[in-house]
Amino acid sequence: RSRITVIMIIFVIVLIAAFTAVQLQNQLRVITIFNTLQAKLTAQILEQALEGAIKESSEETVKLSLDKAIISLRNSGVIETAFVYSPQGRVEVSTRALAVGKEASSAEQERINNLLKSKGYEAGFNSYIDRDTRNLNLYIPIFDSNNIIRYVARLDIFLGNIGEAMNQVYAPVLMTVVIV
Repeated sequence: RSRITVIMIIFVIVLIAAFTAVQLQNQLRVITIFNTLQAKLTAQILEQALEGAIKESSEETVKLSLDKAIISLRNSGVIETAFVYSPQGRVEVSTRALAVGKEASSAEQERINNLLKSKGYEAGFNSYIDRDTRNLNLYIPIFDSNNIIRYVARLDIFLGNIGEAMNQVYAPVLMTVVIV
């Protein structure tokens, strides 16, 4: 009798652990898909806002217009972290004031150069995942009215993590444990 009880308890624990693992995996997949779609939409909004700022301003006021556009998007909650690089790799505008004027790292400069090699509107978004910070870094070409890449914007979007997935899986797993 006690062996059967122990075997049943072990079986239930294994089932609950398997259910939890499947739920976590699904939730992480859903969070990643959602963040990727959000990143694409946010990147398009950022691109249009920055290109509009370039086209509507004079050469002397272009940086001020870019700064206003990026700060407006941050204040409205559309973006959290973004940088605008010159083709030479210098941060011209950013949501982080301390980053303005700094040079891009060698990896960032390589990504900027990859976009600059593309001709006209063939240059699409380039995305890279920073595994250390769990960020999706999108590099976006910003064109002027002559269809020339004038700047390259980098948009950082945080990807879902295991803690966020656990919060969303917690209730179904707890309910399963109680029912069993």
